[in-house]
Formats: sequence, structure tokens, C-alpha cells
Amino acid sequence: MATLTIEHSVYLTKEQRYSLNNGEKITVEGFSVPVVFSRGNTSEPAKEVFCKYILSNEGEEKEIKRIEEGYEINLQQKAEALPGSEILLDEEDGGKGKFIFSQLQKVSYKGNSFNIIHFVELKKIETLLESLT
Repeated sequence: MATLTIEHSVYLTKEQRYSLNNGEKITVEGFSVPVVFSRGNTSEPAKEVFCKYILSNEGEEKEIKRIEEGYEINLQQKAEALPGSEILLDEEDGGKGKFIFSQLQKVSYKGNSFNIIHFVELKKIETLLESLT
């Protein structure tokens, strides 16, 4: 069975992180890196694909959805042993400034089954800016 992994990287301003934590829907630009694994072969080296992300925090589990220009992602909801969206807040407000999670989807297309594994990283924009200096 083939597996498609997609790494999603989105860098957010403080205002965007706090809005998302408060349950607001935001639209931002980010990038994804799709890689296919099948029968010992891979599509690497993968290329970054810049796209639109609609991010939400609706309080329920939803599958990551492909939209025309990118992806719609609802934050993974709090499991007992894991932090919730408050992890997006700054350290002085009890967070870490980032939210990282993964989601597995099983999909059938034209009679073939395959897995999609999404790796989602939402980070402070400062992390990106510091890496550029």
C-alpha cells in the first residue's frame, strides 16, 4: 500500500496564534512538502509547495481537507495527556509558541487504498525570521 506524507509548515504572528487559540478562523500562507512512499521507492527529493491554509480551532476532531489553493486544517483537539491550543501562546502566557501534531487518513481512490500522513507544524513567525539572519 502506498503512503503519502505531507509536512505542513505555517509560521504565525502573535496575533494569529492568539486568535486561533480563541477559536477564530484564520487564513495564512504556508508550505507543504509531499512525499510518496511505495514498495521501497520514494518521490524524494520533494519540492516545497507554497499554498493557502485555512486554520480553525472548532473544538471537535476533523480530517485535514484539501481545498483548491491549499488545505483546511482544524487543530487537533486536546487529548488527556497532550496540551491543547493554549500551547500556541507565548511562554509568559503558559504556551510554547508552537503547535505540532500529526493525522493519519486512509483513502480509497479509483479502487486503490493508500494512507495519507499529515505532519503539521504551526510556529511563531519569529522562528522563521531568526533563521534568516
